[in-house]
Amino acid sequence: MLVTLLVNTPATGSPHTPYNITWQIIDTNSAVILNQTSQIHPKDTWFPELRIDLLTLLPNPLDTSDYCLGAAIHQAFEDSKPRRTLYFYVCPGHSQARSRGNDPCGSAGDYFCASWSCVSIGHIWWKAPKKGDLITVGRLAAPPCPQNGRVYCNPVSISFTKEGRKATGWDTGKTWGFRIYSCRGALRRADPGMLFTLRVQNTPLHYHSPVGMGPNKVLAPQPQLTTPRVSTTEGAWAPASLPNTLLAPTMKNLTLSHTPPPEVEPLISMVIGAYYVLNASRPDLTKSCWLCLDVEPPYYEGIAVKGNYTTATIVSSCRWQQTVARLTLQAVMGQGACVGNVPPEQLHLCNETLTIPEEAVYLLPPKNAWWACSSGLAPCVHSLVLNSQKEGF
Repeated sequence: MLVTLLVNTPATGSPHTPYNITWQIIDTNSAVILNQTSQIHPKDTWFPELRIDLLTLLPNPLDTSDYCLGAAIHQAFEDSKPRRTLYFYVCPGHSQARSRGNDPCGSAGDYFCASWSCVSIGHIWWKAPKKGDLITVGRLAAPPCPQNGRVYCNPVSISFTKEGRKATGWDTGKTWGFRIYSCRGALRRADPGMLFTLRVQNTPLHYHSPVGMGPNKVLAPQPQLTTPRVSTTEGAWAPASLPNTLLAPTMKNLTLSHTPPPEVEPLISMVIGAYYVLNASRPDLTKSCWLCLDVEPPYYEGIAVKGNYTTATIVSSCRWQQTVARLTLQAVMGQGACVGNVPPEQLHLCNETLTIPEEAVYLLPPKNAWWACSSGLAPCVHSLVLNSQKEGF
């Protein structure tokens, strides 16, 4: 819902808040980042296609004594037109059964592929038996390789499934076992493999904090000046005795005061600050009145406004830098434009419900207006958050 206020408010904690999101492909055993990609989006809205070269996923060192595997590796690594003869399969290592210690797929030593029934995805010619994995892994069309060049020419695509987009815990990482199918595949333990982990990092964007300005000594404290304390018991001097050349005094007991101000409780500081503001603006009121601190949160009322939103694809179009004290919106009066999942008890506030775009865009309210969300006031909302049913208005 669109509301207008006469105050600033933050979007801290809002699901629409943008982050610098980085998806990483990690070698689980060595913790080496094999590849990563970053963009700015709200949390849980960006699940890109991740790419890596097949040869990066090969275990190192790799035993190529198998005649079939060795030939495929040679073709993939050196031929200008690598053949798609190197098959691989992937087994998830994040099942609930494994956490109970009775998973038939084994452990990391088996690359979670102790049984063929554990295979969920891969570049294979049979139908993977395990369903509902969080990702899909497949081969991509190989780009032209430099002639006789030892370069990576076997791109692999990792995509998130519907289940993967809904899954939680990506920030701690999820692990899979990756194995190369060899001619001795009947003996699964002969298939070389490695473990890889997918992880997301959500880094907050850093905006400049508001800086106090003006004569208000509470909002913009003035620097404390230190003055010398002079002891006149010894070495007293008079200005008349100074020569024409200015010299520093040579007193024995000249000390500077570096005593820090005494620590004051934060709540008392707020009362004292209110007194300074009041005394500077209405000094007559502070002569015979009491200043009391009300610990209850402040409440504000919003006025619903009509209008449409504009869309933007870059985060700088939003006013996320306005992050001062959080406000509590106690009530909304009037009727205005709504978007998203409006609760039935608040439908009377909507004179129209706007359509949410399907593409990933930010929705900007009209000038001097805010979005009144179920998670709080926000200067900007994201279409994917609204479409994911995670936010209502």
